[in-house]
Amino acid sequence: MSDIGRVDDSLDDRVDRQLSTLQLRGDAGEVQAVPNEGSGSESSYESGSEEESSSEEEESFGSMKRRIFVKSGTNVSAAEKERLVKEKNEIVARTLRALNTPVGKVELSKVKLEAADIKELCDALKLNNTLKHLKMQSASLEGASSGRIAGALWESKSLEIFDLRGNKVASSGCGMVLDACSNMEKLTELDLSSNGIGGDGRRSFFTSLPSCTALRTLKLECNELNCHDLSSLADAVARGGISTLSLANNQIGDQGAASIALALRRSPHLTNVDLTSNQIGDSGVAALTEILPELHQLATLSLSHNPFHPSCEASLRAAAPASMLLAATPAPPNPDDSPKKKKSSKKTSLE
Repeated sequence: MSDIGRVDDSLDDRVDRQLSTLQLRGDAGEVQAVPNEGSGSESSYESGSEEESSSEEEESFGSMKRRIFVKSGTNVSAAEKERLVKEKNEIVARTLRALNTPVGKVELSKVKLEAADIKELCDALKLNNTLKHLKMQSASLEGASSGRIAGALWESKSLEIFDLRGNKVASSGCGMVLDACSNMEKLTELDLSSNGIGGDGRRSFFTSLPSCTALRTLKLECNELNCHDLSSLADAVARGGISTLSLANNQIGDQGAASIALALRRSPHLTNVDLTSNQIGDSGVAALTEILPELHQLATLSLSHNPFHPSCEASLRAAAPASMLLAATPAPPNPDDSPKKKKSSKKTSLE
């Protein structure tokens, strides 16, 4: 593979100014820059990973496409591995610097960002005034790192979608992100799913949520949120303007479902709610069933894969307005909870 350092910077500049897509995805994977036809001055960044174990460089400046494949093999020397890691880091650094161009979308997925990368990213974000979509999934960001990135976006007048799914933001980072989001006047969608936010006893991280006046979609899936977290969240949602709330795969239980029911009653703006797989039983479903006839603004409600009795589904459907799209298939019964299984287990323990 040719030495990346020999690529003429002036050629890079001509390519970078017209990029539409740049992603960084996977470990030492592919960096791909592809222009968006007819996109004018706005551009975006994406990168994908390659399955091949070979290394090659392909350049075609005529079509404004540049691909750099760097994949370390399994049987390489320590020196070769070090060279490939260094090469990969150079590619990441060059891509981050491209934020200094008029870019509309940046995706950094499954790329482990080091402290130096984060600093450079923050410096570029502070100066960028065209970025609309920032996607940083599974980038090993912890609370402090996500807070620094959110702080760099504090003055953003263009960002509309911020995706931090699959990091390690935790409740402390969540609070810092929401603080920054409250100052982003165009931010409409925030994804903090799979970040270990809930269950640590801290309830103050949703305090800034009502101040996120432009925010319409909030995704908090797979965060171990419990009923206590939901009490704080439901109150914040009721005082904000969120229309889509996704809480799938948490642990809110019946008490959390009751909190959501109260929030729905106080939130005419809340139109889509996903409570899939949340350990909601009969009493939680009953609390939601009671208020459903009043919720003519609610377009979709998902309660599937929760351990309520099948008869509750019929009650939900009878109470739901005709215009509502309702998903309410209960979770299949756990074989370990059957009376026969319990009786057998009890007999075994007595023996």
